[in-house]
Amino acid sequence: SMSSISRSFVLVLFVSFACCTWTIVQNDFATIAIATSFSSTETGYIAGGSSNLQPLLLYTTDGGNTLDNHGMNDSSVGAMLSIRMASSTWGIAGGLGFIELPCGAYTNDGSTWFNVDDGFTLFCAFQGASVVDDSQTGVLIGSFADRRDWKGNGIQITTDGGKTWNQINGDTGSTPVRYGSFLSKNMGYVTSGIWPETEDISERNIDSVMRDFQLTRHLTMDTTKQTVRFVKRENSRAEDAIEGYVALLSAVTNEGNDWKLLLNQTNQGLYFNEISCTDSNNCWAVLEGIDGFGNDTAVIYHTSDGWASYDTQLTVPGGSLVCIDMQSPTLGWAGGALLQGDFQGDFQGIFYKTTDGANWTLDSELKNFYPMDISVTGK
Repeated sequence: SMSSISRSFVLVLFVSFACCTWTIVQNDFATIAIATSFSSTETGYIAGGSSNLQPLLLYTTDGGNTLDNHGMNDSSVGAMLSIRMASSTWGIAGGLGFIELPCGAYTNDGSTWFNVDDGFTLFCAFQGASVVDDSQTGVLIGSFADRRDWKGNGIQITTDGGKTWNQINGDTGSTPVRYGSFLSKNMGYVTSGIWPETEDISERNIDSVMRDFQLTRHLTMDTTKQTVRFVKRENSRAEDAIEGYVALLSAVTNEGNDWKLLLNQTNQGLYFNEISCTDSNNCWAVLEGIDGFGNDTAVIYHTSDGWASYDTQLTVPGGSLVCIDMQSPTLGWAGGALLQGDFQGDFQGIFYKTTDGANWTLDSELKNFYPMDISVTGK
């Protein structure tokens, strides 16, 4: 089965591989939840925050029909941007924090969540999370500002089940890191990206980011109200319209200390969103931006040799792709939205599915829906 999380409020949908019908199982306009991770068909977490900055780590054992907020054991405030469970007990969540709000959380028993850091942080945004099924390794991917590093841009990694976390800058310069997929403490990949309407790390104004955090080119999060709004961009059709976009992909080894830039697409109209790897050679990643004619576009990249080369498996004209999850080398889902086309409203949710790891088919479309994260379980 597969679960998906939308923008601006808790709107949880589930679909079974045995059928093709999506079912809304939760719809709560008082909260925001944009990340999800399930360890089995019925059991998993949905992460986010409430309008009064209460951390949401919503747990379900019945496929989302009922949700119990486990919150954090050592913090009554917070907002989560990402979550990944490696098993029913070991998991991590990345936070959007400012002025001592938590930068993330971890659990060793699948129930009780603890703050990843008790130090002072001016700002942090860990939009990506990746966890290894060894009960020890977890990686938060994003940017941060604290006393040690006012322009932090990289990862926080634990290799001892959350007891200690090491903050490491990457090799992407001022281009913000976004998401990652780690196979072990010594092998992973991190995506980075930027688009013309946002600031790079060197230009980032902490005061403005603490008010509005750009999740994607089209989705901006109000950090004080815990809401997400859709931003309709007017695309230029000029020849230089694709400039200002950067898409980087790095291999990260040696417990996060060694970074090697493998893919650099600068001024080509695209930036990276989520990445999902099934082993060190086979990975899939989603990108979005604009094409050479000024139209919205999104693609799925795939590699079978650890990004020594890659192929484009899917192009979505007029679309956005934010999330992807490969349950195996053959089975996976990707989600996003149509931004241009014949539909009502500002956008229309789209879900693509592959059963052979190569060919993607449009499984379904949902009116006024913008999936931000996907979790695939089962066969």
